Amino acid sequence: MRLILFNQNALLLACMFVSSVYVNAVLDAYAIENPYISITLTSLLAPLSMLAFLKTPRNSAFALGFFVGALLFYWCALSFRYSDFTYLLPLIIILIALVYGVLFYLLLYFENPYFRLLSFLGSSFIHPFGFDWLVPDSFFSYSVFRVDKLSLGLVFLACIFLSAQNLKKYRIIGVLLLLGALDFNGFKTSDLKKVGNIELVSTKTPQDVKFDSNYLNDIENNILKEIKLAQSKQKTLIVFPETAYPIALENSPFKAKLEDLSGNIAILIGTLRTQGYNLYNSSFLFSKESVQIADKVVLAPFGETMPLPKFLQKPLEKLFFGESAYLYRNASNFSDFTLDDFTFRPLICYEGTSKPAYSNSPSKIFIVMSNNAWFSPSIEPTLQKTLLKYYARRYDKIILHSANFSTSYILNPSLLGDILFRKR
Repeated sequence: MRLILFNQNALLLACMFVSSVYVNAVLDAYAIENPYISITLTSLLAPLSMLAFLKTPRNSAFALGFFVGALLFYWCALSFRYSDFTYLLPLIIILIALVYGVLFYLLLYFENPYFRLLSFLGSSFIHPFGFDWLVPDSFFSYSVFRVDKLSLGLVFLACIFLSAQNLKKYRIIGVLLLLGALDFNGFKTSDLKKVGNIELVSTKTPQDVKFDSNYLNDIENNILKEIKLAQSKQKTLIVFPETAYPIALENSPFKAKLEDLSGNIAILIGTLRTQGYNLYNSSFLFSKESVQIADKVVLAPFGETMPLPKFLQKPLEKLFFGESAYLYRNASNFSDFTLDDFTFRPLICYEGTSKPAYSNSPSKIFIVMSNNAWFSPSIEPTLQKTLLKYYARRYDKIILHSANFSTSYILNPSLLGDILFRKR
C-alpha cells in the first residue's frame, strides 16, 4: 500500500491551499508593487484554499495537513542555522508537518460540506503549542472579499454550490453568495496623515553577526546615521526593528546618546531589557529626553518560551537557550505609547500577528518591529505581511512595520493605500 505521505493528490490540494501565499511571495521577491495584480491573483486563488479543504477525502486529510504544515511553516526550522543544533533542521520541519497532519485529519474527519465549512472557519482558533499563524482567513487579506467570518462563510458556501455536480442548478446561488461577500468599501483608503511623518527603517543586519560584540560599534553607527537622515527629512518619529540594538540598552552608554538626540526627533527602537534574572524583548520610545518602555507580551513558542509542561520546559530551556540564568519573560499586559497627541501600540514581531493585541485595543495605530533575519530567505515575511494586513482590515487598524532583512511598510485598513519602504 502506498504511504499516505506520498499521496500526490494531497500534495496538489496542499499547493492549492497555500497558492495565494506563494504567489504573493513571488510578487514580493520581484518587488512587483502594483496592488491590482496582488488583489486580482489573491481574489482568484484564496478561494482555492476553501475548495481544497472542501474536496479532500478523509483518507487524504492527514497528508494534506502534513504538506500544508511543511509548505507554510518550514521556515520555523531555519532559526536552527544559528544554533548548535543545525542537524535538527529537517527533523523540525517533519515534526511541524506531523502536527498539522494530525490537526487536518481531525478538521476533515467528516466529509459533510457543512461540517467542513464550520471546521474551516474554526481552524483559526486552534493554535498548536500556542503558534497562531494558521489563519486561513488571512489568505483573503488582499482579496476583494471582506475578511470577517460571516463573509468568508459566504465564500465557502459559494464553493460548495459552485463545485456541486448539478452546477447549473446552483450556479446563481453561488454567484449571489460571492457578491454578498464582496467588500464594496475596500477601495476607499484611510487617511494616513498621522503617520505620514514617521520614518520606518529597514535594516540589513545578518543574524550571524547581530549579537556579535565585535559588530556592536557598526550597529551603533548605523543607528546614528539613520537618525540623522530622518532628521534631515524633518521626520517626527523614527522606528527601528526588533532588537535593532541587540544588548540591554538600559545598561549601555548608548542610551544617553539616544536621549540626547530625542530632543529633535522621537526614537522608537527594539532592544533588550533585564530585570533581575529576567530578560525582556522590549521597545524603548525616546522623546524629549524621556523614555517609555513596553515589554513583549506574547512570546514566540519554542523561540522565546517553551509551551510545554514544566517537567519538560526547564530541561529544554537549558538545552536550547543555554545555561544562562537569563530567560525570556513576558509582560502581563499590552502598553500604549503617547507621543504629543499621537497614541499608538508598539508590538514586537510575533505578537504583532496575534489577535489579542488588536481585539480589545482602543489604539487606531500599531507599530510592529521585527527581526526577520532568523528566517531569511523564506516565505515568512510574506506570511507575516498577510497576517498583519488581515488584522488591519479585520479590526480597522493602521499598522506600521519596521523590519530587519525584509521590507518595512505601512498597511492601510482598506485594500489600497499600503506604502512600502524597500531595503536600502
